[in-house]
Amino acid sequence: MRKSRNPYRAARQEKMRRYLPSSLSEQIIIKDGSPFAAGVPEETWESKRNVRKVVEWLAKKTRKRAVDLNNQDFIQHGLNGVVTFHSSVHEVLKFAGIKNARPWERRAVHPTFWDFKDNRVDAIRWLFEECKKKGTAVSIEVFRQRNLSNLLFSKYYGGNALSALVEAGLMSKEQAAMQERMFFHPKQERR
Repeated sequence: MRKSRNPYRAARQEKMRRYLPSSLSEQIIIKDGSPFAAGVPEETWESKRNVRKVVEWLAKKTRKRAVDLNNQDFIQHGLNGVVTFHSSVHEVLKFAGIKNARPWERRAVHPTFWDFKDNRVDAIRWLFEECKKKGTAVSIEVFRQRNLSNLLFSKYYGGNALSALVEAGLMSKEQAAMQERMFFHPKQERR
C-alpha cells in the first residue's frame, strides 16, 4: 500500500494495519473510515493461508482459543464475510486447518446442522470416545453436559440414546433391542 499525503487517509490506513494481519491489510479497500466497510474480495477467502491468519488474529484479539470462536466474534470484528463465504464458523475453522473444531462444543449449532447424517454420526462417535476415555456410560445426562441434548431429542432419535448409537455404527439394531428389553422390560418376578 502506498503512503498517502492525505493525513485523514493515512490515519485510516494505519487503523486498518492495526486491525488486520499484514498480508490482508493490503487487500482491503477502506471506505467510510472503517477498515471493513468495503469488505474483502471473495477470492481472499479461497486461500487457506489468509483464512488461517484471520482466525489466528481473531483468536488473539478476542483472547480465545481458535476452536472457541463463534459467529458473534467474526461479526463484531467485521469479518463476517469469511463466515458467509464458507457458510459457517465450523467450516471456516475446518478450512483453516484448526484441529478439534467441533461445532457442538459451542453453545448452540444451527438447527439444520443435524439434518446431515455425517454431522450426527461425528458427534455421536466423538461423544462415545469421550465417555470411553472417562469410563462412563452414554446417557441423557452426558448428552446434556456436552451440549448434545438438542441432537438426542431431535426428530432423528426422539430421546433414545440407543438409536443414536445404532446410527453411528457403534451398536447393532439387535444389540439395541436387547438392551432396551433388559432396561425397559425386566423379567417380572413370579408369585
